[in-house]
Amino acid sequence: MGVPDTNVPGNEAAAIPRLVRELLRRRGIADDDAVRHFLNPSYDGGLADPLLMSGMGAAVERIMKAIADREQVAIYGDYDIDGIVSTALMLEILQHHGLRPLAYIPDRYEEGYGLNVPALERLQQQGVSLVITVDCGITSVAEAQWAKDNGLDLVITDHHDIPEALPEAALAVVNPKLPGDAYPFKELAGVGVAFAVVRALQQRTGIPALGREKWLLDLVALGTVCDVMPLVGENRVLAKYGLIVASKTRRVGLVALAQSAGVDLDALRAYHLGFMFGPRLNAAGRLEHANYSLELITATDPVEAQQIAFYLEELNHQRKLEQARIVAEADALATRYSGDPVLVLADSGWPHGVVGIVASKLAEKWGKPALV
Repeated sequence: MGVPDTNVPGNEAAAIPRLVRELLRRRGIADDDAVRHFLNPSYDGGLADPLLMSGMGAAVERIMKAIADREQVAIYGDYDIDGIVSTALMLEILQHHGLRPLAYIPDRYEEGYGLNVPALERLQQQGVSLVITVDCGITSVAEAQWAKDNGLDLVITDHHDIPEALPEAALAVVNPKLPGDAYPFKELAGVGVAFAVVRALQQRTGIPALGREKWLLDLVALGTVCDVMPLVGENRVLAKYGLIVASKTRRVGLVALAQSAGVDLDALRAYHLGFMFGPRLNAAGRLEHANYSLELITATDPVEAQQIAFYLEELNHQRKLEQARIVAEADALATRYSGDPVLVLADSGWPHGVVGIVASKLAEKWGKPALV
């Protein structure tokens, strides 16, 4: 690997070859402290105070009130893996605090992404007084206003880029990318923001999350890796310790998923999360409904978990066949427009849940942006 860098103090020099130092430097990780934190991320001291996030104090206070008053709370997530595991995480922590929260994940084909008023109406009709979004909501200006006008409290937790107009009618908006937000790390996944809510709630109540909040890190790592967040800073801490927890997971759903995918949990790596677990969990939302994946993550019966994992395996196989068909059709169509600087392709027979993957593959093959 090359001669160790003697600029690193002490015995650590022997562990960091010059080639590794140069690769890190080219990625903006240059000084000794940054290199040490990158190569040896530490959970203790590796995460900032969650209450530094704008809106976190108001969000936690409202959640604490819901816990104290035994209110009906709903978690409103997204249909990708980040949204699914964020929903599961919030369900688990609220159940730990004695509530019986509802979960709502919109249908990709019927409702589309994010909050919608008909869904909020249905939740309110079921007695819900507080809706907490995870991995969505930052663009839901009209929906937040509807909730406020109709007496439905809304707490938004999200990680996506900030739009021009914010959902100011929400009771609280938690997103580290908000203008002026003091939280130092801006690249958390949606589940990373949800986990920050859990840590803040633990600080305010003094009640440990499920004994130790680290047992939630398998979900945090899964969402962080599958949402393709940069594995630097806090994400690196969350992924490292999340992989450790996932290798010893108590979740029968993850055990069943690993068995179905042929993954040895004792040898679990980020690759397995992103390329083995991810496609299977995403297949439900792409072809049918993401609730199947949520049911797997939250399953408590091993037999039921195995049945759902088998069904997701079948859906993923169908997704591969459908994807291969559409890639072939789109690629044939792309040859007609090979001279265009951007590929713009469409067909009414291409399902919404697969076109994103197809666009990525076409962009890679043709070396240009692709809209499908």
